[in-house]
Amino acid sequence: MTNDYTVEQARQDPIDLVTSTTELLDSDNWESSSGTPWPGFCRSSEGEEGASYSYNLLTAQRSGDLLADAQKVADHWEKLGMDVRVVHKDVVSPRVYATGGPVVRASFLTKIPGDDMYEVGAVGKCVAGYDLDLQEEERQRRADREVIPGDNYFHNHPPEDTDQE
Repeated sequence: MTNDYTVEQARQDPIDLVTSTTELLDSDNWESSSGTPWPGFCRSSEGEEGASYSYNLLTAQRSGDLLADAQKVADHWEKLGMDVRVVHKDVVSPRVYATGGPVVRASFLTKIPGDDMYEVGAVGKCVAGYDLDLQEEERQRRADREVIPGDNYFHNHPPEDTDQE
C-alpha cells in the first residue's frame, strides 16, 4: 500500500464510479440498500492488511433494452481503463464485470436475484487502516450529524442542519 492513497480517497473512488455509471442510464430513484460505503478487510498486493470500501446502488427502473444498457456501462468502464467482461449469452439478464481502473472491481447487474432491479457496485482499493476502526469513526461522524459522501443515497441518512444563525 502506498501512503499517499488516503482513506477518504479509498472511500470516494467507489462512490464516484458507481454514481457516474448510474448517470449513464435512463433510470431514477437510485438508492443504497446497505447505507453508505462500508469498509471491509482486504490484503494489499504486498500482503499487508488494510481496509477497502464497497458501495452499491439499486433501482427498480430498468429500460426495455437490458443489453444496450450493459454495453453503455461496459464502454464507460473501458474508457476508465478497466478490463471489462460482458456476460450476455445464454443468460436472461446481461451482466458487466470489470477490474482495474479507479477501483479493484465493479459490477453491473440488470437483474438482481429475486427482483427486477438494476444494481451497480464497486470495491475500492486497499488502504492502510482497520475496517472496524473505520466503521466506528464513521458511526461517530454521523452521531455528530456530519453528512458523509454517499449518505444522500440512503433513505435514512442523517438530515443536514438547516437552522441558520
